[in-house]
Amino acid sequence: VRLLRGEALFAVTKDAARPFVVTAGAVEVRAVGTVFTVRHESKHVNVLVMEGRVAIERVEAAASTGAAFRVKAEPVYLEVGRQVVVPADPVEAVPLEIKTVSADELAAALTWRDKRIEFNETRFPEAVTLFNRQNRVQLSLADQALAGRMITGIFWADDPEGFVRLIETGFNIKSERSGNV
Repeated sequence: VRLLRGEALFAVTKDAARPFVVTAGAVEVRAVGTVFTVRHESKHVNVLVMEGRVAIERVEAAASTGAAFRVKAEPVYLEVGRQVVVPADPVEAVPLEIKTVSADELAAALTWRDKRIEFNETRFPEAVTLFNRQNRVQLSLADQALAGRMITGIFWADDPEGFVRLIETGFNIKSERSGNV
């Protein structure tokens, strides 16, 4: 599977003879009998494992053919409850940092599949990012002083306007609408 952008959840039946591979930019995720998500954004690829194990390798595309070829590096293995963020730029050779994800963080990471989003002491920038992933109406924080503020609650993922109204009244914050969306 080639994931061009966005996020997808994969549940793969174990078949050692036919491994399942997701390519997202310069990242290749190989699974055999597992459940995991891949989120491909402009600057990075995020991989989170819910069941089983996946191998992550950096790949580069040949300029002339677009075919992928492997960079000579050992794969990074992710187990259940682990997450890694890989820079999308194949030239960037930074060491990968594997993070352990709690059960609550794992559940929160999967809320995009539902119609609701649950925040538990979530910083405003992260809340805005979650809403933006699911909506044409894109939110932004103009005042960076808000970046440290947190919110707790359950919201409808397809109602960013309702979220903004709550922020305005509950936090005494002013919002401005721009564009035609």
